[in-house]
This record gives sequence, C-alpha cells and structure tokens, in this order.
Amino acid sequence: MGRIIRTLTSSFIRLPKIFIALLIKQLRQSDPRSLTNLSGNYLAISADIDAINTESRKLTDKVSGVQSGLTNIDRQIKSQAEAIASMDAFRRQINQKIYDLESKLGISGSPISQ
Repeated sequence: MGRIIRTLTSSFIRLPKIFIALLIKQLRQSDPRSLTNLSGNYLAISADIDAINTESRKLTDKVSGVQSGLTNIDRQIKSQAEAIASMDAFRRQINQKIYDLESKLGISGSPISQ
C-alpha cells in the first residue's frame, strides 16, 4: 500500500483531478491513514504547482516586456539608418555640386596642387 501511495504521489502532477477524486474515495474506504498522507502530499504539490504557475506568469510578463523593448529598439535603429542614408545622399549631392562648380570655374579641387 505504501509503495502505491508513493507512486501516486510522485505522479499527481500528471493525474487529472477526477481520477484523483476516485483514488481518494477508494483510499477512504480502505485506509484512513493513507488518505491523510495522500491529502497532505496532494496539498503540498498543489501549492508547488501554484508557485510554479505564478513564477511562469511573471517570467512571461518579463519576456513580453523585453520583446516590446527590442521591437522599439529595432524601430529606432531603422529610423536612424534611414536618417543616415538621407544625410549621406545629401552630402553626395552637395559634393557633386561643388565639383561641378569647380569644374566650371576651372578650379582644382585640391589646394595642395597650387
């Protein structure tokens, strides 16, 4: 009987509640002391499961927060990359205009060559 109770206790997490209720009913009819031990173990395991669920919810919330933060950072990086590309295009355009003006005026682009 003790071995059966230890086996059942170790697998309570996987057993459906209806099945547990049937086992408790059978144990109540056979041995009241076993029922007391089984009930105590069930309560302890239930408390552990509640703690695990609470911790799981907290971790899920933290992961969601991190994902949201990463999404915001990704959006900022894309925006900054677009701004840099725009500034670079403007710089190239200005450099081309300066080169065209120097070419029209016959000015060398390098002051060292004079």
